[in-house]
Amino acid sequence: VRGNPRVLIRHRTARGFMYNPSKAAQLNFRDCVLELLPSRYRPTIVDDEDDSNDPKPQVLFEENEPLEMSITFRTKRPKSHFVNNKPGHGRLKPQSPGKFHITRSDVDNLAKFVMDSLNGLLYVDD
Repeated sequence: VRGNPRVLIRHRTARGFMYNPSKAAQLNFRDCVLELLPSRYRPTIVDDEDDSNDPKPQVLFEENEPLEMSITFRTKRPKSHFVNNKPGHGRLKPQSPGKFHITRSDVDNLAKFVMDSLNGLLYVDD
């Protein structure tokens, strides 16, 4: 999915209620994934608020099925890696790292964002 990688922001409590600050971004990510899936693999999404008969969502991978996930995150290079902080071809500083660089984002939170977004869509919530 193209776009800047997002980290999962911890759930917050305000005025006695708990909310997920990452919810809007997660829903956008889910929509992108749904568009990329071939139509025969698109799961049936069940509304979380509907408690009648507690229907089980139809997901791509069953509950006890082993699943391995490989995620690659690509981030933009910081402006500090370029001469005069202006990105462009041939402007990379000699002391800046090569192809890979360390970002400030925590890889666990990046992965949690992806995995939590796909809960109930591709696999059953753990």
